[in-house]
Amino acid sequence: MNYKSLKEKLSPSVAKALEDLKAELVDIAFTRQKGEMTVTVFVYKKDGLDIDLLQEASEKLDPIFEAEKELKDKYYLEISSPGIDRPIKTDDDFRRNMDMKLDAKLKNNEKHIGILKKYDEESFTLDCDGKIIEIKRADVKKLTQAIEF
Repeated sequence: MNYKSLKEKLSPSVAKALEDLKAELVDIAFTRQKGEMTVTVFVYKKDGLDIDLLQEASEKLDPIFEAEKELKDKYYLEISSPGIDRPIKTDDDFRRNMDMKLDAKLKNNEKHIGILKKYDEESFTLDCDGKIIEIKRADVKKLTQAIEF
């Protein structure tokens, strides 16, 4: 089974179903462990996910996956948030994280923590306690939301 093509095929239907719930598709992952398939749908909603949304999403998405002939084996459907430690890579990731505090680890071992103020295809800008730093995306080793305790 080619998971990449299956993801590309299912993503528009899944995204549309989530839009009806005012949520957004982040990613679909297919994993197989001990012979059992798990389909994980990562969902974003600005106000966060709650149990009711997860239930509604599961009910809306299950028929989409059930109808897919390539998923002929038994599988488990999981609905999940992307997680705070998920790497920020795409324009959609940057959009979802505007005005959020990010932790940028660069290839030259520099580290910057600041509020995301703008981004484009080439770079992004962090406000690090009043100091504005522009970082090229190509220089990033890992970019995530900053975790504060």
